[in-house]
Parts: sequence; structure tokens; C-alpha cells
Amino acid sequence: MLFRRLFFVACLAMLVLPTGLTAGEDNDAFDTAQFFKSIVESDVIFVGEYLQGGQTKGRVRRIKNIFGSVPDETIITEIDNQKYWRNHRFSYQPRTQYIFIAKKDGDAFALHPDSISVPVMSDKINFSLGTPYYNNFWQLFNLDLFETVVAAAREKVTGGIQPATEEKFQELFKKYIAAKEINSLKALIPSAAQLSLRLDETEYGKLVTQTDMLGCLAVKFSAQVMGDLFFKKNVLSKLKTLPQDAQIAAAKCAATTDAKESVRELSDILKAAELYNPASSECFPEEAPASNKKAFLQTIIELDTPDTKKIIARELSTEDVQWLSSILLTLSEYEGADLIELALAASISEHSSERKIEYASYFDRIKSKESAAVLIALFEKNDNLFWKKIILSTLGKYGYEESLPFLIKVMQESQNEEVRTTAAIATGSLDKKEGIVPLYDFIKREKSILAKSIAVDALAQIADKSVQAYLKKIITEEDNKKIREQAANALEDNLFILRYGRKKQ
Repeated sequence: MLFRRLFFVACLAMLVLPTGLTAGEDNDAFDTAQFFKSIVESDVIFVGEYLQGGQTKGRVRRIKNIFGSVPDETIITEIDNQKYWRNHRFSYQPRTQYIFIAKKDGDAFALHPDSISVPVMSDKINFSLGTPYYNNFWQLFNLDLFETVVAAAREKVTGGIQPATEEKFQELFKKYIAAKEINSLKALIPSAAQLSLRLDETEYGKLVTQTDMLGCLAVKFSAQVMGDLFFKKNVLSKLKTLPQDAQIAAAKCAATTDAKESVRELSDILKAAELYNPASSECFPEEAPASNKKAFLQTIIELDTPDTKKIIARELSTEDVQWLSSILLTLSEYEGADLIELALAASISEHSSERKIEYASYFDRIKSKESAAVLIALFEKNDNLFWKKIILSTLGKYGYEESLPFLIKVMQESQNEEVRTTAAIATGSLDKKEGIVPLYDFIKREKSILAKSIAVDALAQIADKSVQAYLKKIITEEDNKKIREQAANALEDNLFILRYGRKKQ
């Protein structure tokens, strides 16, 4: 695979909690899987009425056991260790019922740190099983669904979900559809994805076509719940007619199903689509969800078909600077020599200063020794002057000493004065002692006054005492008065760097 994502976000990862608005302290850890982990690791799960307590423990009256058994009245501890509570510091309300997920702690019960004390109202609970740590999307759904989910989750890790439990889950699915219990369906679908429970194909197919948030969630989890073939047959086949949110959800899942056949269709949609930024929602529980066009581009990159590079090249030719910025930001999230080459090829024909800044920012973002090695490998692939100068300048900004032999070689061997001089500037930017003599030799060897002058300034940027001696040699040996004067000024500049560790302002 040419393009490997540096921070992978795929269909499963869409369950992860939103950055910045999560309930816990370690954002990456708080997702549906983490909450389910608390369910299977607990000793008891029960509905209890909170009576009284403080910041570390409270007294609770049992209303109903969901798993395990607790006395009629018990003490819950480790309230302050519950990650959700620790972030929000909410106060338990006396005479209010909650679901407590806990482990045995002597005569008391310690709340599981990854659990949540879920508010209960009669036969409903106020919660979200798709985004459990993001209470912006909590809503009332049936307690019997939560009880069934608990049973299935615990059975799954101890030998497999029992037929009776799976049958109950399927019955609830059909019941909620018949009764149009939207909130319960919004909780059931991500639970089915987490539990790997397949639902009725006909009924699920109807949900996929809905234009509301439930339809988006059905698309989002379709491959996980119903399988790859269902996703390709019932979602991708309708891609162009889906609502915008559902299109984004489908695009995000296409890569995980390796649906390479979707790339050309996604390319057509990308080409024609207006930029659309979805709102933060149950379907996209992030503070600022990615745009539709970014989602399409990410999938096209990750599926990596023969059309991928052509599509990226086409998009890089956009006149929309905002979209160009988004494209380059997206490309920087992946590693791959072909992507760097595409950006480099597009950058050399740029004349707009605004667009040049975007490309410069891209090369700054991908800074790494691996990227430096790629740039060196690409140097001879194109004879374009700007191609070579961009590579050399970028290597200088990166500052990796591993690039120094290459820069010295270019400085010594290139037939083009501008290329040699750019290599000299980059050598000074590396600020390595080993670059001093090659720069001095460059100054002595070059005929151009401009090249000599630039190299003198580059030499002065190296923070090593021996630079002073070489600048003095230039002052005494150089025939050109202007270069001698510049070397004298460079002596002061270098001395300032040696004394204060920075250039003069």
C-alpha cells in the first residue's frame, strides 16, 4: 500500500469520543468499547436510588439488579475515580435513580473507573450507547434494551451470546421499528455493531434510506452490523442519492471494507460537490467534523487504486485556496513518497503567494527524517529548477544532519548556479560544523559575486567558533571588496550567534 495513514480514523474509530468535548482526561481511551469493557469487568450492575453521600462515596438503595446482586441498601465507593464524574464533577441528586456499574469492594461496591452512572427515569434511561461519554447526545431510550445489551456483552466474552439473548435483541429491533422508537434504535444500532450482532436485512435496508439522523447512523454502522456485502449492495450502490451526512458516513466506511470500486464514484461526487461541513452530532461526535470533501478524499487515498494519484493531482489544481489548504492538510496525515511527489509537482507551477504559503506549510507539517530521505530521492527525478530549489530549501529548514552529505554534493557538483547556491543556504541552515569547510571552499570556488555573498551569510549562521577563522581568511584572501566587507559584517553576526544563541533581530 502506497499511503499509510499516520493517525488512522476508520469506521470503527468513528465510535471514539470527540476531541476537546470528551468526558475523560485521556480522550483517546474513551469510546464505546471502553464503556463495554466496564460492563464485562464489573461484579454488579444495578439500578439504585441515590440517598446521600459525598465526593468519594454514597449510600444507595437498590431498586433492581441487572447483573449480580446487591443488598437492599449499600455503599458505593470510588466516586471520585470514575473518569466521567472526575471531569464533570456532577452531583448525584438525592432520591434519583441511576444505573451503577461496580466491582466488589469489601462490604461496599466500587464504581468501575470507565463506567458511567446512568440516570434512570421509570422504564427509560438517559444515555447514548454510541457516544457514551458525550452527554450532549444522551436521550431517553428503553431500559430493557440496556439490560439486553449487558447480557449480550457479558455472554460474548464467556463463550458467546446465547440464542435467547440474541433473539431478544432481534425482537427489540423489530419492536422499536414498529413503534417508531427512534431513540431506542439510535442506541441499538451501535450496540449491535459493538456486539457483532446482525439485524434483519430488510428492516435495516429501510433504515439506510432514511434522511434523518437514524439513517446516518444506519449507514455509519452498516458494514459492522450487516457485513461488507450488504454495505456495498445497499449503501455504496445508493451513494450519489444519499443525504450529505450519510454520504460522509458511507465514505468513511468504504475504506474499511476495501471497496475499491467506490473510488470512481467518490471521485465524481468530490468533483461536483460543494464544500459541506456537517454539524457535530451522534453520527459525527467530534467538536468540528471533517467536511464532506475531506472525507471523500481520505477514502480515495486509503483505497489506493490506480486512479488515486490522478484524482489527487486534479484536486490540487483547484483555484479554491481554502480547499487547497484542506487537501494539503489531508495529505500531510499520510506517509508515502507518491503523495510528497504529487504535492511537489503541483507546487513548482504556483505563482500565487497565498498558495505558495499553503505548500510551504505542507512541507513543514510532514517534517521527518523519512520525508527528508524521500525528498533527496526525488531530487533527480525532475530537472525543473523550482523542483530542485524547493527540495533543497525544505531540507535546510528540516535541519537533519543526515542531509548534509547530499547538500554538499549538490553544492559541489550541480551545473546550475542557483541550485548550488540554494544548497549552500541549506547547508548553513543545518548549522553543522561539518558544513563549514565545504561552504568556505564554495566561496573560494564560485565566480558569481551573488553566490559568494549568499554563501558568506550561510557560513555565518553556523554556531561554531571555527567559523570566525574562516571568515577572517575570506577577508584577507578574497579579491572582491564587496565580499571582504560582507565577511567582516558576517564576523559580527556570527559572534552574536555564538554569544546569544540566536540571530540578530
